[in-house]
Amino acid sequence: MITMWSGGDQQVPFALACALATNDLLGDLLIEFGAIFAEPQGLPPQRDCDHRIHLLLGTTLIIIEELAVMVQKSKHLVVFTGAGISTSSGIPDFRGPKGVWTLQRAGKGVPNASLPFHRAVPSLTHMALVELERTGLLKFVISQNVDSLHLRSGLPREKLAELHGNSFKEICPCCKTEYLRDFEIETIGLKDTPRRCSDKSCGARLKDTVLDWEDVLPPEEMNSAKEHCRSADLVLCLGTSLQITPACNMPLMSIKNGGRVAIVNLQATPKDKKASLVIHGLVDKVIAGVMSKLNLRIPPYIRTDFVQITLRHSLKKKCVRWTLRVTSIHGLRAPLPFLQSIKVSFPERPDMKPVVLKEQPFSLQRETSMNRSFFMLLTLNFTDGCSCLSSSIGWPVDFLDDLPLLYTVPNEMEFDINVLAAAV
Repeated sequence: MITMWSGGDQQVPFALACALATNDLLGDLLIEFGAIFAEPQGLPPQRDCDHRIHLLLGTTLIIIEELAVMVQKSKHLVVFTGAGISTSSGIPDFRGPKGVWTLQRAGKGVPNASLPFHRAVPSLTHMALVELERTGLLKFVISQNVDSLHLRSGLPREKLAELHGNSFKEICPCCKTEYLRDFEIETIGLKDTPRRCSDKSCGARLKDTVLDWEDVLPPEEMNSAKEHCRSADLVLCLGTSLQITPACNMPLMSIKNGGRVAIVNLQATPKDKKASLVIHGLVDKVIAGVMSKLNLRIPPYIRTDFVQITLRHSLKKKCVRWTLRVTSIHGLRAPLPFLQSIKVSFPERPDMKPVVLKEQPFSLQRETSMNRSFFMLLTLNFTDGCSCLSSSIGWPVDFLDDLPLLYTVPNEMEFDINVLAAAV
Protein backbone atom coordinates (compact mmCIF):
# COMPACT_ATOMS: atom_id res chain seq x y z
CA MET A 1 0.00 0.00 0.00
CA ILE A 2 1.21 3.50 -0.77
CA THR A 3 0.95 6.43 1.61
CA MET A 4 2.32 9.87 0.85
CA TRP A 5 3.68 11.53 3.95
CA SER A 6 3.60 15.30 4.28
CA GLY A 7 7.25 15.52 5.29
CA GLY A 8 8.61 12.67 3.17
CA ASP A 9 11.40 13.09 0.64
CA GLN A 10 10.08 10.53 -1.83
CA GLN A 11 6.87 10.54 -3.81
CA VAL A 12 5.39 7.41 -5.33
CA PRO A 13 4.91 7.77 -9.10
CA PHE A 14 1.30 8.27 -10.10
CA ALA A 15 1.27 5.27 -12.47
CA LEU A 16 2.48 2.99 -9.68
CA ALA A 17 -0.18 4.30 -7.29
CA CYS A 18 -2.87 3.48 -9.86
CA ALA A 19 -1.39 0.05 -10.50
CA LEU A 20 -1.52 -0.83 -6.81
CA ALA A 21 -5.12 0.34 -6.35
CA THR A 22 -7.05 -2.80 -5.52
CA ASN A 23 -10.60 -1.85 -6.42
CA ASP A 24 -12.43 0.09 -9.09
CA LEU A 25 -13.56 2.87 -6.75
CA LEU A 26 -10.06 3.78 -5.67
CA GLY A 27 -8.65 3.30 -9.15
CA ASP A 28 -11.21 5.73 -10.54
CA LEU A 29 -10.48 8.11 -7.69
CA LEU A 30 -6.73 8.09 -8.38
CA ILE A 31 -7.03 8.32 -12.14
CA GLU A 32 -9.51 11.17 -12.03
CA PHE A 33 -7.89 13.28 -9.34
CA GLY A 34 -4.31 12.11 -8.97
CA ALA A 35 -2.81 14.87 -11.08
CA ILE A 36 -4.54 17.59 -9.04
CA PHE A 37 -3.24 16.96 -5.56
CA ALA A 38 0.56 17.26 -5.56
CA GLU A 39 0.37 19.44 -2.45
CA PRO A 40 -2.49 20.57 -0.20
CA GLN A 41 -3.88 23.84 -1.51
CA GLY A 42 -4.27 27.00 0.51
CA LEU A 43 -1.52 26.65 3.12
CA PRO A 44 2.24 25.91 3.07
CA PRO A 45 3.16 22.20 3.09
CA GLN A 46 3.12 20.56 6.51
CA ARG A 47 6.53 19.51 7.88
CA ASP A 48 5.47 17.79 11.09
CA CYS A 49 6.73 14.23 10.60
CA ASP A 50 4.44 12.91 13.34
CA HIS A 51 1.40 14.29 11.58
CA ARG A 52 0.13 12.41 8.56
CA ILE A 53 -1.58 14.06 5.65
CA HIS A 54 -2.71 11.54 3.07
CA LEU A 55 -2.78 13.04 -0.41
CA LEU A 56 -5.14 11.56 -2.97
CA LEU A 57 -2.16 10.92 -5.26
CA GLY A 58 -0.91 8.33 -2.81
CA THR A 59 -4.11 7.37 -1.04
CA THR A 60 -4.87 3.68 -1.07
CA LEU A 61 -7.57 1.55 0.41
CA ILE A 62 -5.77 1.46 3.75
CA ILE A 63 -6.41 5.18 4.29
CA ILE A 64 -10.09 4.96 3.37
CA GLU A 65 -10.32 1.93 5.62
CA GLU A 66 -8.67 3.80 8.48
CA LEU A 67 -11.37 6.49 8.33
CA ALA A 68 -14.08 3.83 8.02
CA VAL A 69 -12.77 2.08 11.14
CA MET A 70 -12.78 5.37 13.05
CA VAL A 71 -16.41 5.90 12.07
CA GLN A 72 -17.42 2.34 12.86
CA LYS A 73 -15.78 2.33 16.30
CA SER A 74 -17.10 5.72 17.33
CA LYS A 75 -19.73 5.86 20.06
CA HIS A 76 -20.76 9.45 19.45
CA LEU A 77 -19.99 10.55 15.88
CA VAL A 78 -20.61 14.18 14.99
CA VAL A 79 -20.20 15.48 11.43
CA PHE A 80 -19.28 19.12 10.81
CA THR A 81 -20.04 20.23 7.24
CA GLY A 82 -19.14 23.17 5.03
CA ALA A 83 -19.73 24.37 1.48
CA GLY A 84 -17.48 21.68 0.01
CA ILE A 85 -20.14 18.99 0.39
CA SER A 86 -22.51 20.94 -1.87
CA THR A 87 -20.23 21.77 -4.81
CA SER A 88 -21.23 18.57 -6.60
CA SER A 89 -24.84 19.75 -6.19
CA GLY A 90 -24.02 22.79 -8.32
CA ILE A 91 -23.52 25.29 -5.49
CA PRO A 92 -20.13 27.09 -5.47
CA ASP A 93 -18.00 26.96 -2.33
CA PHE A 94 -15.84 29.83 -1.07
CA ARG A 95 -12.16 28.82 -0.96
CA GLY A 96 -12.07 25.98 -3.50
CA PRO A 97 -10.34 26.34 -6.88
CA LYS A 98 -13.58 27.76 -8.32
CA GLY A 99 -14.88 29.19 -5.07
CA VAL A 100 -16.49 32.59 -4.60
CA TRP A 101 -13.59 34.19 -2.75
CA THR A 102 -10.92 32.40 -4.79
CA LEU A 103 -12.25 33.80 -8.07
CA GLN A 104 -12.90 37.24 -6.59
CA ARG A 105 -9.27 37.48 -5.46
CA ALA A 106 -8.24 36.59 -9.00
CA GLY A 107 -10.46 39.36 -10.37
CA LYS A 108 -12.81 36.90 -12.10
CA GLY A 109 -16.02 37.87 -10.32
CA VAL A 110 -18.55 35.67 -8.56
CA PRO A 111 -19.00 32.17 -10.03
CA ASN A 112 -22.41 31.21 -11.32
CA ALA A 113 -24.26 28.30 -9.80
CA SER A 114 -24.84 25.54 -12.33
CA LEU A 115 -28.56 25.57 -11.57
CA PRO A 116 -31.08 27.62 -9.56
CA PHE A 117 -30.69 27.29 -5.79
CA HIS A 118 -34.12 25.74 -5.35
CA ARG A 119 -33.33 22.96 -7.84
CA ALA A 120 -30.10 21.82 -6.19
CA VAL A 121 -30.34 18.25 -4.93
CA PRO A 122 -28.42 16.61 -2.08
CA SER A 123 -25.01 15.24 -2.99
CA LEU A 124 -23.70 11.73 -2.47
CA THR A 125 -22.25 12.92 0.84
CA HIS A 126 -25.60 14.32 2.02
CA MET A 127 -27.29 11.00 1.31
CA ALA A 128 -24.47 9.01 2.92
CA LEU A 129 -25.01 10.97 6.13
CA VAL A 130 -28.71 10.08 6.01
CA GLU A 131 -27.79 6.40 5.93
CA LEU A 132 -25.20 6.78 8.70
CA GLU A 133 -27.85 8.42 10.88
CA ARG A 134 -30.39 5.74 10.03
CA THR A 135 -28.01 2.98 11.13
CA GLY A 136 -27.27 4.77 14.39
CA LEU A 137 -23.61 5.54 13.68
CA LEU A 138 -24.14 9.28 13.20
CA LYS A 139 -25.51 11.11 16.22
CA PHE A 140 -25.54 14.74 15.06
CA VAL A 141 -24.68 17.04 12.14
CA ILE A 142 -23.47 20.63 12.47
CA SER A 143 -23.70 22.60 9.23
CA GLN A 144 -22.44 26.01 8.17
CA ASN A 145 -24.45 25.80 4.94
CA VAL A 146 -27.70 27.64 4.20
CA ASP A 147 -28.75 25.56 1.17
CA SER A 148 -31.23 23.32 3.07
CA LEU A 149 -29.78 20.21 1.44
CA HIS A 150 -29.37 18.39 4.75
CA LEU A 151 -33.07 18.71 5.51
CA ARG A 152 -34.00 18.06 1.89
CA SER A 153 -32.00 14.84 2.02
CA GLY A 154 -34.18 13.53 4.83
CA LEU A 155 -31.89 14.12 7.80
CA PRO A 156 -34.09 14.58 10.90
CA ARG A 157 -34.35 18.19 12.06
CA GLU A 158 -33.56 17.22 15.64
CA LYS A 159 -30.24 15.76 14.49
CA LEU A 160 -29.12 18.99 12.80
CA ALA A 161 -27.78 22.38 13.88
CA GLU A 162 -27.75 25.02 11.12
CA LEU A 163 -25.33 27.61 12.45
CA HIS A 164 -25.78 30.16 9.69
CA GLY A 165 -29.47 29.62 8.98
CA ASN A 166 -31.41 28.18 6.06
CA SER A 167 -32.40 30.02 2.89
CA PHE A 168 -35.58 27.96 2.65
CA LYS A 169 -36.74 28.27 6.24
CA GLU A 170 -38.80 30.87 8.10
CA ILE A 171 -39.37 31.04 11.84
CA CYS A 172 -41.99 32.62 14.04
CA PRO A 173 -40.21 34.91 16.53
CA CYS A 174 -43.02 34.43 19.06
CA CYS A 175 -43.88 30.72 19.19
CA LYS A 176 -40.63 29.54 17.47
CA THR A 177 -42.51 27.42 14.91
CA GLU A 178 -40.34 26.70 11.86
CA TYR A 179 -41.65 26.69 8.29
CA LEU A 180 -39.57 24.85 5.68
CA ARG A 181 -40.42 26.05 2.16
CA ASP A 182 -39.82 24.65 -1.31
CA PHE A 183 -38.80 28.12 -2.50
CA GLU A 184 -36.01 30.46 -1.43
CA ILE A 185 -37.04 33.02 1.18
CA GLU A 186 -37.01 36.58 -0.19
CA THR A 187 -34.86 38.16 2.53
CA ILE A 188 -31.73 37.52 4.62
CA GLY A 189 -30.54 39.00 7.89
CA LEU A 190 -33.38 37.81 10.15
CA LYS A 191 -35.86 40.22 8.53
CA ASP A 192 -39.64 40.07 8.30
CA THR A 193 -41.06 38.05 5.41
CA PRO A 194 -44.46 38.49 3.69
CA ARG A 195 -46.01 35.56 5.59
CA ARG A 196 -47.43 35.09 9.08
CA CYS A 197 -47.49 32.24 11.55
CA SER A 198 -50.32 29.86 10.71
CA ASP A 199 -51.13 29.25 14.37
CA LYS A 200 -54.42 31.08 14.94
CA SER A 201 -53.44 31.90 18.51
CA CYS A 202 -50.22 33.53 17.28
CA GLY A 203 -50.30 35.05 13.80
CA ALA A 204 -46.97 36.87 14.18
CA ARG A 205 -45.06 37.90 11.07
CA LEU A 206 -42.40 35.37 10.17
CA LYS A 207 -38.69 36.07 9.81
CA ASP A 208 -36.00 34.57 7.60
CA THR A 209 -33.27 32.57 9.32
CA VAL A 210 -30.13 33.38 7.27
CA LEU A 211 -27.52 35.40 9.16
CA ASP A 212 -25.95 38.54 7.79
CA TRP A 213 -22.32 39.33 8.59
CA GLU A 214 -23.14 41.31 11.74
CA ASP A 215 -25.59 38.75 13.15
CA VAL A 216 -24.60 36.46 16.01
CA LEU A 217 -25.05 32.72 15.73
CA PRO A 218 -28.46 31.50 16.95
CA PRO A 219 -28.17 30.41 20.60
CA GLU A 220 -30.37 27.31 20.19
CA GLU A 221 -28.27 25.97 17.33
CA MET A 222 -25.00 26.91 19.03
CA ASN A 223 -25.89 25.26 22.32
CA SER A 224 -26.87 21.93 20.75
CA ALA A 225 -23.78 21.99 18.52
CA LYS A 226 -21.44 22.63 21.44
CA GLU A 227 -23.10 19.96 23.56
CA HIS A 228 -22.61 17.32 20.89
CA CYS A 229 -19.02 18.37 20.18
CA ARG A 230 -18.17 18.01 23.87
CA SER A 231 -19.76 14.55 23.92
CA ALA A 232 -18.23 13.38 20.64
CA ASP A 233 -15.46 10.82 20.51
CA LEU A 234 -15.09 11.64 16.81
CA VAL A 235 -15.88 14.83 14.91
CA LEU A 236 -15.63 14.34 11.16
CA CYS A 237 -15.19 17.63 9.30
CA LEU A 238 -16.31 17.45 5.68
CA GLY A 239 -15.81 20.09 2.99
CA THR A 240 -14.95 22.97 5.29
CA SER A 241 -11.89 25.21 5.42
CA LEU A 242 -12.41 25.65 9.18
CA GLN A 243 -11.64 29.36 9.03
CA ILE A 244 -14.95 31.03 9.96
CA THR A 245 -15.10 31.82 13.66
CA PRO A 246 -16.52 30.97 16.09
CA ALA A 247 -17.90 27.88 14.31
CA CYS A 248 -14.49 26.58 13.21
CA ASN A 249 -13.38 26.01 16.81
CA MET A 250 -16.29 23.76 17.73
CA PRO A 251 -14.78 20.47 16.47
CA LEU A 252 -11.75 20.97 18.74
CA MET A 253 -14.01 20.76 21.81
CA SER A 254 -14.04 17.00 21.39
CA ILE A 255 -10.24 16.83 21.73
CA LYS A 256 -10.38 18.45 25.16
CA ASN A 257 -12.59 15.58 26.32
CA GLY A 258 -10.48 12.81 24.79
CA GLY A 259 -12.18 12.72 21.38
CA ARG A 260 -10.59 12.89 17.94
CA VAL A 261 -11.02 15.03 14.84
CA ALA A 262 -10.81 13.82 11.23
CA ILE A 263 -10.79 16.27 8.31
CA VAL A 264 -11.68 15.64 4.67
CA ASN A 265 -11.32 18.77 2.56
CA LEU A 266 -9.94 19.78 -0.80
CA GLN A 267 -7.55 22.35 0.69
CA ALA A 268 -5.43 22.37 3.82
CA THR A 269 -7.04 23.93 6.89
CA PRO A 270 -5.62 25.74 9.96
CA LYS A 271 -6.83 22.83 12.11
CA ASP A 272 -5.02 20.06 10.22
CA LYS A 273 -2.22 19.77 12.79
CA LYS A 274 -4.71 19.03 15.56
CA ALA A 275 -6.56 16.34 13.63
CA SER A 276 -5.89 12.62 13.99
CA LEU A 277 -6.49 12.03 10.29
CA VAL A 278 -6.53 14.43 7.34
CA ILE A 279 -7.41 13.64 3.73
CA HIS A 280 -7.11 16.32 1.07
CA GLY A 281 -9.54 15.52 -1.71
CA LEU A 282 -13.11 15.61 -2.92
CA VAL A 283 -15.49 14.67 -0.13
CA ASP A 284 -17.85 12.62 -2.31
CA LYS A 285 -15.05 10.30 -3.42
CA VAL A 286 -13.73 9.73 0.07
CA ILE A 287 -17.15 9.19 1.63
CA ALA A 288 -18.09 6.76 -1.15
CA GLY A 289 -15.04 4.71 -0.18
CA VAL A 290 -15.92 4.86 3.52
CA MET A 291 -19.49 3.70 2.87
CA SER A 292 -18.18 0.86 0.72
CA LYS A 293 -15.86 -0.27 3.51
CA LEU A 294 -18.76 -0.13 5.98
CA ASN A 295 -20.92 -2.17 3.59
CA LEU A 296 -23.56 0.56 3.67
CA ARG A 297 -25.64 1.52 0.67
CA ILE A 298 -25.98 5.21 -0.12
CA PRO A 299 -29.73 5.74 -0.64
CA PRO A 300 -31.04 7.54 -3.74
CA TYR A 301 -32.55 10.99 -3.37
CA ILE A 302 -36.24 11.39 -4.15
CA ARG A 303 -37.54 14.92 -3.94
CA THR A 304 -41.13 15.50 -2.84
CA ASP A 305 -42.97 18.76 -3.50
CA PHE A 306 -46.61 19.49 -2.74
CA VAL A 307 -49.29 21.40 -4.59
CA GLN A 308 -52.82 22.28 -3.57
CA ILE A 309 -55.70 22.19 -6.06
CA THR A 310 -58.92 23.97 -5.15
CA LEU A 311 -62.15 24.65 -7.03
CA ARG A 312 -64.39 27.44 -5.78
CA HIS A 313 -67.81 28.11 -7.29
CA SER A 314 -70.83 30.34 -7.03
CA LEU A 315 -74.35 29.79 -8.41
CA LYS A 316 -75.77 32.04 -11.10
CA LYS A 317 -79.29 30.94 -12.14
CA LYS A 318 -78.71 27.74 -14.17
CA CYS A 319 -74.99 28.39 -14.51
CA VAL A 320 -72.08 27.87 -12.20
CA ARG A 321 -69.15 30.28 -12.09
CA TRP A 322 -66.10 28.42 -10.89
CA THR A 323 -62.44 29.18 -10.27
CA LEU A 324 -59.67 26.61 -10.40
CA ARG A 325 -56.44 27.36 -8.53
CA VAL A 326 -53.21 25.38 -8.37
CA THR A 327 -51.06 26.78 -5.58
CA SER A 328 -48.33 25.92 -3.13
CA ILE A 329 -49.28 24.50 0.23
CA HIS A 330 -47.22 27.38 1.65
CA GLY A 331 -49.73 30.02 0.50
CA LEU A 332 -51.43 31.54 -2.54
CA ARG A 333 -48.47 33.78 -3.36
CA ALA A 334 -45.76 31.22 -2.71
CA PRO A 335 -44.06 30.12 -5.95
CA LEU A 336 -44.11 26.63 -7.41
CA PRO A 337 -40.55 26.57 -8.79
CA PHE A 338 -40.85 23.06 -10.25
CA LEU A 339 -43.88 23.86 -12.46
CA GLN A 340 -43.53 25.58 -15.83
CA SER A 341 -47.15 25.48 -16.98
CA ILE A 342 -50.43 23.62 -16.52
CA LYS A 343 -52.74 22.46 -19.28
CA VAL A 344 -56.41 22.22 -18.28
CA SER A 345 -58.56 20.10 -20.58
CA PHE A 346 -61.97 18.44 -20.57
CA PRO A 347 -61.70 15.15 -22.54
CA GLU A 348 -65.40 14.28 -22.37
CA ARG A 349 -66.65 17.77 -23.28
CA PRO A 350 -65.54 18.91 -26.76
CA ASP A 351 -67.57 22.09 -26.24
CA MET A 352 -65.19 23.15 -23.44
CA LYS A 353 -61.94 24.48 -24.83
CA PRO A 354 -58.65 23.47 -23.19
CA VAL A 355 -56.30 26.18 -21.92
CA VAL A 356 -52.65 26.36 -20.92
CA LEU A 357 -51.87 28.33 -17.77
CA LYS A 358 -48.39 29.84 -17.99
CA GLU A 359 -48.26 32.42 -15.22
CA GLN A 360 -48.24 31.88 -11.48
CA PRO A 361 -50.40 31.83 -9.47
CA PHE A 362 -52.11 29.33 -11.79
CA SER A 363 -55.80 30.19 -12.02
CA LEU A 364 -58.70 29.55 -14.41
CA GLN A 365 -62.24 31.00 -14.33
CA ARG A 366 -65.16 29.55 -16.29
CA GLU A 367 -68.94 29.50 -16.41
CA THR A 368 -70.61 26.17 -17.17
CA SER A 369 -74.07 24.68 -17.02
CA MET A 370 -75.11 23.43 -13.61
CA ASN A 371 -76.83 20.43 -15.18
CA ARG A 372 -73.85 19.00 -17.01
CA SER A 373 -70.98 17.32 -15.27
CA PHE A 374 -67.49 17.09 -16.77
CA PHE A 375 -64.13 15.45 -16.24
CA MET A 376 -61.26 17.86 -15.57
CA LEU A 377 -57.75 16.80 -16.60
CA LEU A 378 -54.69 18.72 -15.45
CA THR A 379 -51.34 18.15 -17.17
CA LEU A 380 -48.55 19.55 -15.04
CA ASN A 381 -45.49 20.48 -17.13
CA PHE A 382 -42.31 20.50 -15.06
CA THR A 383 -39.37 22.85 -15.43
CA ASP A 384 -36.14 21.87 -17.15
CA GLY A 385 -34.00 19.47 -15.20
CA CYS A 386 -36.82 17.35 -13.82
CA SER A 387 -36.66 13.61 -14.36
CA CYS A 388 -39.89 13.65 -16.35
CA LEU A 389 -41.44 16.34 -18.55
CA SER A 390 -45.02 16.17 -17.30
CA SER A 391 -47.63 14.21 -15.43
CA SER A 392 -51.43 14.32 -15.35
CA ILE A 393 -54.18 14.14 -12.80
CA GLY A 394 -57.94 14.25 -13.35
CA TRP A 395 -61.22 13.95 -11.52
CA PRO A 396 -64.98 14.25 -12.23
CA VAL A 397 -66.80 17.47 -11.35
CA ASP A 398 -70.57 17.46 -10.77
CA PHE A 399 -72.10 20.65 -9.38
CA LEU A 400 -75.41 18.93 -8.67
CA ASP A 401 -73.81 16.41 -6.35
CA ASP A 402 -73.83 18.60 -3.22
CA LEU A 403 -70.52 20.20 -4.15
CA PRO A 404 -69.35 22.56 -1.38
CA LEU A 405 -68.35 26.13 -2.15
CA LEU A 406 -64.71 25.11 -1.76
CA TYR A 407 -63.89 21.86 -3.50
CA THR A 408 -60.56 20.23 -2.68
CA VAL A 409 -59.18 17.37 -4.72
CA PRO A 410 -59.92 14.06 -2.91
CA ASN A 411 -57.22 12.54 -0.72
CA GLU A 412 -56.25 9.88 -3.23
CA MET A 413 -55.73 12.61 -5.82
CA GLU A 414 -53.57 14.58 -3.44
CA PHE A 415 -51.44 11.47 -3.01
CA ASP A 416 -51.06 11.21 -6.77
CA ILE A 417 -49.95 14.83 -6.90
CA ASN A 418 -47.26 14.17 -4.32
CA VAL A 419 -46.00 11.21 -6.33
CA LEU A 420 -45.76 13.09 -9.58
CA ALA A 421 -44.15 16.11 -7.94
CA ALA A 422 -41.48 13.83 -6.51
CA ALA A 423 -40.12 13.44 -10.03
CA VAL A 424 -38.31 16.77 -9.75
